[in-house]
Formats: sequence, structure tokens, C-alpha cells
Amino acid sequence: MSLGWGLRGYIGGGPLGAMIPGAMVMLALCFLLKRQGHANGVAAAFGALGIGFGGQMTYGQTIGLTLQPDTAAWGLLGLTLKGAIWGLLGGAVVGTGLQSSLGPRRLRLASLALIAGCMIGWKFINEPKLIYFSNRLDRPRAEIWAGLLLAALAFLFVIRSRVSWDFAWLGAIGGGVGFGLGGCINALGRTSGMPSLIDWWKVMEFTFGMLFGAALGYGAWRYREELSEDPEEQTSSNFWLLLLPLILMGIAAEERSGFRFAYTFVGALLLPLVAENARFGWQVAITMTVTAFAVDFAQSRPAWSEQTFLWLGVVAISMATTWIVDRNRRVYRMLLFLMWLAVVDSYLKAWLPPFEWTSQAFAHAHVEIAFTVLAIAATWMMGNRKSFAS
Repeated sequence: MSLGWGLRGYIGGGPLGAMIPGAMVMLALCFLLKRQGHANGVAAAFGALGIGFGGQMTYGQTIGLTLQPDTAAWGLLGLTLKGAIWGLLGGAVVGTGLQSSLGPRRLRLASLALIAGCMIGWKFINEPKLIYFSNRLDRPRAEIWAGLLLAALAFLFVIRSRVSWDFAWLGAIGGGVGFGLGGCINALGRTSGMPSLIDWWKVMEFTFGMLFGAALGYGAWRYREELSEDPEEQTSSNFWLLLLPLILMGIAAEERSGFRFAYTFVGALLLPLVAENARFGWQVAITMTVTAFAVDFAQSRPAWSEQTFLWLGVVAISMATTWIVDRNRRVYRMLLFLMWLAVVDSYLKAWLPPFEWTSQAFAHAHVEIAFTVLAIAATWMMGNRKSFAS
């Protein structure tokens, strides 16, 4: 998840970018739990969507507060709170996605409660800025942390699952400590006066992802006996093909809509749908994530932005990914596919023209090396255990 979070911060951002570490950590958990069968597609989608919810929070200005002595404490408090809420909601959805015994009616009600909680918290706390962790005077941001906090509590209250609750509080601890500690390291590094040879923002992201992922990993280890059981295989038709346009609708809602929590609506409505069809779950987890960072790549090329072939390439990548995913629905293969595709995308985004060699580019070179080393290490470790994942 540390690698996924570093990739998210560079090649996606927002809730769609946060689906990268979400899908990666859930696939890693399924791999280590030795799970096989259709339920992994459901779990992968829950991981991607669940961690994606927190990506709606704005925190750039909150990090800015940590760089000033008179606002540093408030900024670190804000980062810790936002990280804890990210972990609470993400952990709740991840823990739910790893279970197969929850009824569809309860899940549908929990998804509706998630949406209602988000609306209430945003309307009565975030919109009037009752407690505010951004800059009120300079381009104030529309925060949503209170909405996501109430969304998580409403979801947990309705879902009534001990596993979901345990993953939620573990995620809150890992996310809160990870973001708070990472923010502190970033602030100390950027205000130390040292040459800008290290991308301290990336160090913060790696730290956040590492501790958040470790908390979820510990939760999976605690329940390793019951979560490693493989549910009976369900028959699955091409029904997911009819739902595939929802993937593009979700991306369009996030990219184009001015609605503050469009992703909350799309993600919450997708949860019960993917729970009913694992093949569609694989498409949401992998294809939606890959399509999102393909769109991000296209938007990042100012010299190419008007060239039709670039956007045709995005469509081709999305269609090719759909085909690949539906024929390779294995945890080991999908984790490697998503991870290395994201690493390659980060290289292309960083080094393709127009490119200028600056101190910032030099710092990012270290980040790309870290991406590569972590990806190689993960590939090697999975290879040693592939016998039970094939």
C-alpha cells in the first residue's frame, strides 16, 4: 500500500487515484489469505472503492498550515484527523468486502446510510466551516471530512459486523498515525533548509500508505482463519457487460461534476452491484482504476491535449484492460498487472517531453527508483508464494 499511495499521489490524485492503493492492498490481502474463487473480485472492488472514498478530502492547504510555526499544530491535528477518517471509512468497507456472509439487503441499506451520513456531515459541519483545517482567507477549500466521518459511522451502524468494526478502528489508527507522522516528516524536511534533493511530500505519502496498509494487514491476520475460507463459486453471466458503462459514468462524475461528493454517490451505489457479480467487481477494481489514470495521463500532456489519437488511446487502453481482466481473474496476475502498469505510467508521465531537468525532477528521480525497487520486491515476494495463488 506504500507503493500504491506513492503512485496515487503522482499519477492520479483524488478519489479515483486513491483506488490504486485500495485495489493493491486488497489484492495483497487476498493473496496472503490464500483466497481463491469469485469472491476476490468482490473484495478487490470493495478495496478500491472503499479507499477511494477518502480521496475526496482536500488536504493540500492543511499541509501548508504545518509549514508555518503559528499554525503547525492545527495543521498536524487536521492531517491526523483526516487520516483517521480515511482509515475508518476505508477500513470499514475493506473489512466488509472480505466477508461473504453479509446479506444483499443489509449491504444496500448500509450503502444508502453511507450516502445520507456524508450529506448530513458535509451540510451541517463542512459547508459552514464550523471546524476548518484549510485556509479561510486564500482560496478556501470545500472540506468533506465530517461528511465522511458520519458516512463511516452510518455504514458501520447498519452493516453490524464485528469484522467491519475491527477493520475500521484499526484503519483509523493506521491512517491517523500514518498521515500525522508523514505530515510531520514532510514539514520538518521542507523547513529544514536542506537542498531539495528529497521529495518530502512523497516521503509523507509512502509513510501514510505503509502504516495504513500495515493496520489493514494486521486486521486480516487477526481474522485469517475465517477470511481465508473460499465461498462457493457462483455462476456468472455477461451481466457485467451491461453495467460496464457505470465505470465511465463514475469517472465522468468525478472529473466533470462540480458536485462535492459525486464519488460518494457513485461508489456507494456500486458496492451492492459488485457484491452481486464478481466479474463486474474485477472490472470496477482494475478497469476503472486503469482508465482513470489513463485519463490523468492524457490530461497531463499539454502539447498533446488537442490530439484525437491520445484520447482514442485512452479508449483503447480501457477496452484492452476490460478484455485482459475478464480472462485473467486471478489475484496474483491482477496485482502484478495493476502495479506494473501504474509504475510504467509514472515513468511515462515523468520523463516524456516536454521535460526539463531541474532539482525537482532530480528529486522525483529518487521517487521513480523507489517505485521500481518496491515493485520488484513485491513481485519477488509474490513469486515465492505463487504456488498457492495460481
